[in-house]
Formats: sequence, structure tokens, C-alpha cells
Amino acid sequence: MEVEDFSKYNGEGTQLRKAQLRLLDILVEVDRICRHNGIQYWIESGTLLGAVRHGGFIPWDDDIDIFILQKDFKRTKKILNAELPSHLIFEDSSTDRYFSLVCGKVKDTTTFMKEKGINPKIKHHHLFIDIIPMEPMFSEKSKIWVDSIYGRVYRRIHNADSDKKERVAAYLLWPMAFLLVVIMRVLAKIFNVKYLGRAYGWPFYQMVERADVFPCSTINFEGHEFPCPKNPDKVLTAIYGDYMQIPPEDKREIHALEIEFLDE
Repeated sequence: MEVEDFSKYNGEGTQLRKAQLRLLDILVEVDRICRHNGIQYWIESGTLLGAVRHGGFIPWDDDIDIFILQKDFKRTKKILNAELPSHLIFEDSSTDRYFSLVCGKVKDTTTFMKEKGINPKIKHHHLFIDIIPMEPMFSEKSKIWVDSIYGRVYRRIHNADSDKKERVAAYLLWPMAFLLVVIMRVLAKIFNVKYLGRAYGWPFYQMVERADVFPCSTINFEGHEFPCPKNPDKVLTAIYGDYMQIPPEDKREIHALEIEFLDE
């Protein structure tokens, strides 16, 4: 069978390949800081898929996903803010009122990136890696149920462009929405739930088993060894199904509409 040539996406010298290498630089720096401070993180989703299927980036991919446990998110944020080099910044909903996601991002301010579907009023438009919190979940259905309230409330509170009436309603509903999440987290702790899912407020519902993630292993990604789930096959199958199947060209998503390197 003929092997497809992916160099049209990220061949050496292409804008996308240069962007991927900048993203790799961010990951290397974050990895250094996390290892130094004993923070457990791991690569997952498209980044893990790229490592397994391509030995690095998915050829058309222009972001990196790393995961940490929800309980470690605040500490990680504090440490990154203190230790990132000057050209890298940490961003989340506490640093930008137009940032309405429950994750964090580390961005390279020596770049510019115009991204699909992102509020243009966000302060920092740069290449980034996502830092996504994970936490114990009972089931996809329970997360969908809680997210139907908490996720909507969170996004309306943290998006300054929300309709005024919607924002007022969101603030009124916030105590109930927050209490729901607290109850679910307490129950998950009491009953030692075996599933992990993306933090409440993130509309992504595939669960993975904690035993397939921990203790983390390592995997080669672009010539570097990074932490990964203990069982990458089980995790990727839970997320993508037949993950070794190359998607058709019209399903190969690129997030960036425009990329510039401001230091060149």
C-alpha cells in the first residue's frame, strides 16, 4: 500500500513546521518546570495520537495538549507564573475576562496566531499549548448532566461578551452550579471512582480509566521523552476508536488561520 506523503502540511521550512517546533520549545520548557517541581502531567489527545502514530506531531496539527489533575491546577498555575521565561505567559480565565475555558494555556509572545472560533477580544493571540485539568468522573452521563448547568454558567460569567441578562442569570445560578460540582467531587472521592474525564465545564465526554493513565509512562515525541498514560492504546481507543486510521483530507483540522513569527 502506498504511504501518503504528509510533507505538504509540515515539510521542513513550512510555516506549520516552524510553528510546531516553537510549540515543542514551549513543551520542553513546561516539562522542565514540572519535573523540577514534582508536578505530574502527561501528553494526551492529539499530541499522544501524534506520538503513537507519527512519532511526533500529527502532520497537520498546530497545538499541543498536556493534562494534569484538577487538584494540581492551581499549584501548577502559580509555579508556571513564577518560573516561565519572559517570552512565555500563562493564561486562563483569571488573567483575561474574555477567556471562557476551564483550562489554561502557555503562550509564546514572540509569535502571533489568529485562531478559528476564538473571541478576538482575548488579550494574547499567540502559539500555545493547552493545560487541561482532569478529574474523577462517575460516568459520561453524570458529566453531561452537571456540565449542562455548570459549563453554561461558567462560560457566561467568564465571557465579557455574554448578553447582560444571561450574565445576571449566570451569577444567580452560580452557587447552585458550583455546589453541584463540589458534590460530584466529594462523591467521586468517597467512592474512589475509577474514571477520569476533562474537568467540569469542558464539553468533552469521553472517559478514560485511571488505571490506564497512572502510573504514567513515557513516550518519544519529536525526539524527546515526555510523560504519557500508562496504556496509550486504551486511552486513544477510548477517545478516537480506530486511532491508527488516517482521516480523510476534509477531516484534517488546522486551528490557525494565520501564524507569524515576530522575532524574525
